[in-house]
Amino acid sequence: MKVCQAKSPCILRFRGFCHVVTFGTLKLKKKNKILLIFGTRPEVIKMAPVFWELSRNKDFFETITCITSQHKSLILKLISSFKIEVNYDLRVMKPGQSLSDLTSSLIKKLNAVVKEVNPNLIMVQGDTISSYAGALIAFYNDIKICHIEAGLRSFDMRAPFPEEFYRKSISTISHFNFAPTKLNKMNLLKEGGIKENIFITGNTVIDCLLEALNLYNNDEIIKKKVNKSLDSIINFDWQSQKFILITGHRRENIGKAFENIMLALSLLAKNNPKIKFVYPIHPNPLVRNSFSKLTKQFKNFLLIEPLEYLEFSVLMSKCFFVMTDSGGVQEEAPSLGKPVLLMRDKTERIEGVEKGVVKMVGSNVQSIIEEANLLLIDKNEYMKMSKISNPYGNGKAAKKIVNILKDRLYE
Repeated sequence: MKVCQAKSPCILRFRGFCHVVTFGTLKLKKKNKILLIFGTRPEVIKMAPVFWELSRNKDFFETITCITSQHKSLILKLISSFKIEVNYDLRVMKPGQSLSDLTSSLIKKLNAVVKEVNPNLIMVQGDTISSYAGALIAFYNDIKICHIEAGLRSFDMRAPFPEEFYRKSISTISHFNFAPTKLNKMNLLKEGGIKENIFITGNTVIDCLLEALNLYNNDEIIKKKVNKSLDSIINFDWQSQKFILITGHRRENIGKAFENIMLALSLLAKNNPKIKFVYPIHPNPLVRNSFSKLTKQFKNFLLIEPLEYLEFSVLMSKCFFVMTDSGGVQEEAPSLGKPVLLMRDKTERIEGVEKGVVKMVGSNVQSIIEEANLLLIDKNEYMKMSKISNPYGNGKAAKKIVNILKDRLYE
């Protein structure tokens, strides 16, 4: 490579690097320092593929991680199994903490981390209070914000609460908005987002799911370990028997909605004694109190502790269909050909509903029972939902995100 002999600085490009050349001296442009902020189980799952991809591009990026431990009991083993190196752990959660107290604590602690790290970019994912506080601190410190999973909208500030407010606020101040789908991009454009800063990437949750199941299917040692663990937890042959996988934890469902959902699940279990129901229950005491009676009433209803990510992914791949109020599961299950009954009245992931891989049943007892029974007895209805392609990506979202950052930051 020839060295520039010009008397004024010029730019040379070599193997993807941006070099500043001054008076015959070659200087490598400084790496961009990226601070990843996350704290919930879904955030860890969806941020992990980006962390892995950034780690593969160490010549371009220095990656620093900060966890808030918003879901401390759910994320520690997950972080370890994903081999994510944690640089800062804020440990902000306290019993009985209000959203305002948690926001205040996060802002104070995150600001101290940002002052110490002095990153070029801050990356947040989704719609949690950890993401919101991270983006706000980046904005206050005039640091570029990267928002993964941008543009999801339910168009109701109370459903889900407070997530709809968080994700709208984050996208408003983000420099890079990585939208999973075309519809997400359109939402951002309608809100005044800058077209050049919005990119359709797919959802990184699909990257993580496919990576996990590929590991399970191709590593006999891991497969045996996972199977042994699930066998010790589940009291029937989960690899061959028909079962329905259930998740439920949303804040807005706590109370009357969960009472209705529990009643519907009770009637389904009672009227379908040959079908197994498996519910890895969320650690939130309010959720547990709502569903604690189910296992005592029905032998075919199994309430279990939260599973490791790989265990849950394998179980989801083996189930007949999924009943959930979750966000990520709406995206994951269709990738495995599993129909989803969504126990919410509104969703920010309408693509799955429009394509027919997800049906919204809300918390209406009759709707839940009717749609579940339809999938159990109508083969045509089941096949129709299970054969539709997933609208949320092909497992290459993280690679797209990092390549976009390289192109935009080193142009």
